[in-house]
Amino acid sequence: MSKRKKKMTTSQLIKDIVYISLVAILFFVIVFKFGGYASDFITKSSCKAVDEKYIEGKKPGEGICVNIHDQIDIKK
Repeated sequence: MSKRKKKMTTSQLIKDIVYISLVAILFFVIVFKFGGYASDFITKSSCKAVDEKYIEGKKPGEGICVNIHDQIDIKK
């Protein structure tokens, strides 16, 4: 049984490029849509690890950790 290399035709090459492009676009849409939520989850987990308080941002991905031990409580 001899192995023959198949030559890729132009139409097959174009199809492959279109498929790869669609997958890449879908990947980037998913990352940009849900990336902020993943970032907030990681930030929230790291805040607990370093004993800081997690403060939510206005949009997904804007959450921050603040040190709760250095704050002075001033009551009016």
